[in-house]
Amino acid sequence: TESGDTETETVLASTHDLTDGTFVTLGFTATKGKLTGGTEVVKFFVDKQLVGTHTANVPTANITPAIISVSGDATGTKSMGVDYVLAAQDRGVSYNISV
Repeated sequence: TESGDTETETVLASTHDLTDGTFVTLGFTATKGKLTGGTEVVKFFVDKQLVGTHTANVPTANITPAIISVSGDATGTKSMGVDYVLAAQDRGVSYNISV
C-alpha cells in the first residue's frame, strides 16, 4: 500500500513464491475506515489464503483496477496471461466520504 509517497510492503514467505508456468489466484480487499471503526484496511490473498494485512499508508481515494506486468530481466520474451478481473463495490456504500 502507498499513500503520500510513503509505502508499506509485505514480503511473502517462500511458501507463496510465484513460480513460472503455474496458475495463481491473487486478490485483495480494501475497506474504508468509516466501515471499520476509523481504520483503513487492505487484506492480500494468494490462492484464497490471507498472506498480509495493511493498516498503514492505505490510500483513502477510490481505486481503479489495472493489470500490469513488470520484469527486471531484459533477456527473452516475457508474458503474462490473465483469465479474469473482478472489481466490486459494496451496494449502497459510498467510498467518497470524509472520516
